[in-house]
Amino acid sequence: MKEATKESVMFKLIEKWQKSEMSQKQFSIENNLNIHTMSYWVQRYNKSKISNTGFASVTFAPEPEPAICSPRIEIELAGGIVVRIY
Repeated sequence: MKEATKESVMFKLIEKWQKSEMSQKQFSIENNLNIHTMSYWVQRYNKSKISNTGFASVTFAPEPEPAICSPRIEIELAGGIVVRIY
């Protein structure tokens, strides 16, 4: 069986399982599937549903104009150094 055909068949089977109320084990037994094969295809199905572009769109809001204000804290150190925290 070709890989694309097998994937299509297995994905339809996974969708059928998701609609059922059975566990993977129960579904595997009823459909003559090895539980490990079922788990593999569930993982592959889930990965195929995730959009994986590699980049996220980011937009930045314009920075507000700096406000002119006086410092909230002002510390004068020895040697004439002044530390201002706004």
